[in-house]
Amino acid sequence: CIFDYPRSFGNNKNQPPQVRLYWSVYLVEGSTEKNIAVELVRQGLARVVSHPEDELRATDYQDLVVSEKNAESAHKGIHSAVYRQQNVINLTPLPRGADASSGGGETKSSNLIAKCKQFFTFFQNKPRIDAIVDYVFAASRFKLSIPSQGCVIMFTLQGCIVDKPIKATEDIAAKPDISPFDKQFPPTSHGNKALHFTRDHVYQRKVQISVASLDNFGNFLGHMYINNKEFALTLIEQGHAKLHYKIAKKFQNFEIYKTAEEKARKQLKGLWETFDFEAEKQAMQGPVERQVVSEASADKNKSKDPFPIIVTDIRSGNTFSYQIQNEETSALNELSISLQNENFARHPHHAPKKGEIIAAQYTMDDLWYRAEVLSLVSKGKELAFDYEVKYIDYGNREVLPHSRIRQLDQEFVDLMKPQAYDGKLVGVKTPEEDDAKDAIEGFKELVSGRTLYALEISTDNTAPKGTKGIQLTHNVILTDKDKDLGLELIANGYTRVDKRLKREDPLYALYHEAEEYARRERFGIWQYGHNPDSEEEREVERQLLR
Repeated sequence: CIFDYPRSFGNNKNQPPQVRLYWSVYLVEGSTEKNIAVELVRQGLARVVSHPEDELRATDYQDLVVSEKNAESAHKGIHSAVYRQQNVINLTPLPRGADASSGGGETKSSNLIAKCKQFFTFFQNKPRIDAIVDYVFAASRFKLSIPSQGCVIMFTLQGCIVDKPIKATEDIAAKPDISPFDKQFPPTSHGNKALHFTRDHVYQRKVQISVASLDNFGNFLGHMYINNKEFALTLIEQGHAKLHYKIAKKFQNFEIYKTAEEKARKQLKGLWETFDFEAEKQAMQGPVERQVVSEASADKNKSKDPFPIIVTDIRSGNTFSYQIQNEETSALNELSISLQNENFARHPHHAPKKGEIIAAQYTMDDLWYRAEVLSLVSKGKELAFDYEVKYIDYGNREVLPHSRIRQLDQEFVDLMKPQAYDGKLVGVKTPEEDDAKDAIEGFKELVSGRTLYALEISTDNTAPKGTKGIQLTHNVILTDKDKDLGLELIANGYTRVDKRLKREDPLYALYHEAEEYARRERFGIWQYGHNPDSEEEREVERQLLR
């Protein structure tokens, strides 16, 4: 390295300016030295920054200028036609809430999927495609530029399961020797360690990909090759990923993947260092027994610290379903793709039993998901039934006809445990009758599209009386940036305080104060003043009004 010059930034009078040091970095190959910046510019991968005449410059600034002119003349990289900004086609999925109508009744999302399908046909016919890694979201998920097609895509590795990265919650900004990325994703969890490993090997580098499939959101899936080796295999060898057996079984080199994972397990590499092998043995039991054991074990060993969740279904002002965001939820995308690839529409119809795990076709999108049969609903005809099902990875329920039910292969049942948990807000009671709908809508506004934190207080077995099964409901306190959502619902008049909340509970005074505020301001259920809390109170009011 050769030091070139310093540069000061910042005009804030209350703080000293920040000084950055600029260096020229050289790569030594034998007896020759190459300036990395010059090489990047020569290949059309970077531009030269212009300087005023009196400003300090890099040691090889003249070489940089000449290399840029040569790259422009040869139409290399960013100087080629396909790299011009107006011609770059962005095929990355839209962020949440951006799916606005683009006219003609179609949405931006549907237009994007249509474009992705056009490119998918082309990509699928190519054995290898050159790409550049623009960004690494997780160890198996990337934003890629495809120079030959002038497009940007989202790409996910097939055949492996990695933990989702977790952002830092503590303030470590006071440590100046840590990079901004390390501050945001410190290498403390397995998902973060895998992310760091992947960034070190592929970020801003040329790779090759082969595309195998396209999911329903516009993400391309397939293999990535680094120096002619599949990167998913590298992640598994280093213990940064698990093998996705259902997908990997279709690979020609499946045995190589399997051997690599077995070796990493024996050597306790990466995530296998703290892996619970005993829990894995319990997971090999039957579907119903496995779910009971896993949830009971989670309850027994649950952390008293808040954990990140996403609410996936809301049934009332205080009951909902959620997914924990630091476990296997990152693999749900591949599971969904596998289910759609099974082509259940051609499978024979199936008459399931209560408690059976099946494939169910959701009425909102006509896609297939894992579901449990909760009950059989008689249609008034002999031996004619509809089926009440619960989608075990999302928690929502619906009644389906026989035509939307299929038998599910046991491999899909054993692939991962159900990802949806039933939750209930501690100390919160939902209103009845007409106000119940407002409570649900108010709850949705607070949680929609947000990663929340749940603190589990206790669990209840809410299975119907007389049944042998265990159906756990997790009593939790939900927070969003230190804001208690139960308190918000009460303060806005969507819900009220549960009478079962004990006076010695730390929430008791806070929740009653919020309820009194909502009552005084005539919010929500208090808009007409007193709101009866039970059917007995309503009957008394009816008698007084007669």
